[in-house]
Amino acid sequence: MCAIVGGGVSILVNSAGFLAQDLKPPELRNGAPRFLRKVAALADLCLLAVCFGCNRAPAQPAKTVVSASRNQPTQPISQCQSSALPPDGPLQRLSVREYKNTLADLFEKSALHSVLEPVSMDLDELPRDGDAEARFSNMDQRTSQRHVDTYLKVADGIARAIVGSDERLTALAGNCAVEKELDRACFTRFVSDFGLRVKRRPLGESEQAPFMQLASAKDPARTVYQRAITELLASPDFLFHIERGRTEWQGHHGWYELTPFELASRLSYHFWQSMPDAELLRAAATGELATEAGYRKQVERLSNHHRARSTWFRFFREWLQLEDFGGFALDRAFNNFVGSIEATPELYRDAVWEVEQLVGYYTFDTPGSFRDLVLSDLIVTRSPRLAKLYQVEPWDGRSVPEHFPSKERSGLLTRAALLISANHATNPFRRGAFLKRRLLCDPIKPPAQLPPGALSLPVFEKNATTRERYKKKVDSASCRGCHDKFSPYGYALEAFDALGRYRQIERILDEAGEYQGKKRIDAKARVHIDPGEGVTVDGPVELSRAIASSPTAMSCFAQQYFRFTFRRMETPADQCTLDELSRSLSSGGLFGLYRNVAFTPAFRHRALAPEASTVALTPTSKPGATP
Repeated sequence: MCAIVGGGVSILVNSAGFLAQDLKPPELRNGAPRFLRKVAALADLCLLAVCFGCNRAPAQPAKTVVSASRNQPTQPISQCQSSALPPDGPLQRLSVREYKNTLADLFEKSALHSVLEPVSMDLDELPRDGDAEARFSNMDQRTSQRHVDTYLKVADGIARAIVGSDERLTALAGNCAVEKELDRACFTRFVSDFGLRVKRRPLGESEQAPFMQLASAKDPARTVYQRAITELLASPDFLFHIERGRTEWQGHHGWYELTPFELASRLSYHFWQSMPDAELLRAAATGELATEAGYRKQVERLSNHHRARSTWFRFFREWLQLEDFGGFALDRAFNNFVGSIEATPELYRDAVWEVEQLVGYYTFDTPGSFRDLVLSDLIVTRSPRLAKLYQVEPWDGRSVPEHFPSKERSGLLTRAALLISANHATNPFRRGAFLKRRLLCDPIKPPAQLPPGALSLPVFEKNATTRERYKKKVDSASCRGCHDKFSPYGYALEAFDALGRYRQIERILDEAGEYQGKKRIDAKARVHIDPGEGVTVDGPVELSRAIASSPTAMSCFAQQYFRFTFRRMETPADQCTLDELSRSLSSGGLFGLYRNVAFTPAFRHRALAPEASTVALTPTSKPGATP
């Protein structure tokens, strides 16, 4: 977005008189041509991106964390000493999911919920979060002209929908708001109350002053309310995660205490992906959230709420790329391959749901560990479709789950959602690379120079298994050095076909789906999970056991959750926080990791070099960057 304005950010800001921290003069904002209003908003957002550094947090562990038991008090842990500051980064905007959730919660009253209907198509115009470089969608901090246009259209559309109905305006601002003449006391209360919820903090006097000027303009009452609602919903404080805590953390140069309202927002958007609710705002206003007991109470409440499950499942969906499946092939080969299984989008949906059921079972229902998640052979799918694929009976959701047949399935790696392919053939390279990247945090980037045909599929051979064909393709010194790092993981998973069905014999089909014969599967492989000589595994169950016992896999899981929580890649300065998350996972299990991240200093403070808190804007300044 800022690249659109380029080096002229300071000229636009200074000539129009716009300040990032304050509202624009109503007479300029509302009386200006639409183009100027868009440029003004764009300049505001760019100025914010420059003036505020990344809301970083300290790389030192908390003095206390919550223990493994949900009912026990926090327990002291060892201290990790580090004074390193993580690098500054871009200002964080609300993700599309957070933005939509926040709007829904702002207007949750039955009389107001319908105000989102007129802007539903506008909301769908927002660019999708996530790209090739964003490990999680909330790490995508691009803000484009399309974002700005949508924010303005949504704010304007909602404001018009509210003031166009007595019932809606009354529900938002009270009976006094529908009077023909503006009731200043009523309007002042509205600005204070609605402004608190929109900005997730009380408005200061300087922020309220422009609204009071707006109220003195002698415009019709509904016009005043419409402009005020639009201003608030288009405010950078609403659209971005802005933290202004100015009190330096005692004894930690460069780290700053978050205010209670900033803590409330961090907690709410972390656990619920939405704005703080009334109870959390009350705890911030009374000072309760600033106490250890009050903070712990809110963390327990938020992390145990049903909305927390959705956020936790969101992490797993994105970590395991469960939403990237493009659908099944519709060709003859695939139809011959699937047999009696109904390979439909509903089948894949049920497979993803099974992962969520497994995760929920070991996080919220039964205290479980990372090892449990990787090794569990419990049948938790309630889908008859998926149960048919597994050749088991579906779980009723109430009784103790049954077990899969011995040596067939073990944990996440062996569930259909992680095994299903779009066509009739497996791809050991893709499966192995996925496992190395996502479960072991090894990027395994391809070489800059690839030989001709390197990315093409292996040539079909009617007497060869899939593993034999793939292995033959990279059976040269120039290829083995790279492929030996990840291909063996895919070979061990060859005990499952492209639908995730367990097999010991591979039915060999050609490109047209014609049966050419069968051959026994070889699922033995030597993998290097942790530093050292490696370990030989025979099939996916043994592979799962090796990963479940791996310090590398445990550390990677905590590392992935760090990225999801803090919306950025880790740096050496974050090692203390990463170590603490690994300890929480080891001692407190899955729920301990999910909850205890809120007790780390990285979560409760922000890191910002003093010289980066404000910068001079010049025509040559680089928008979106902090010098």
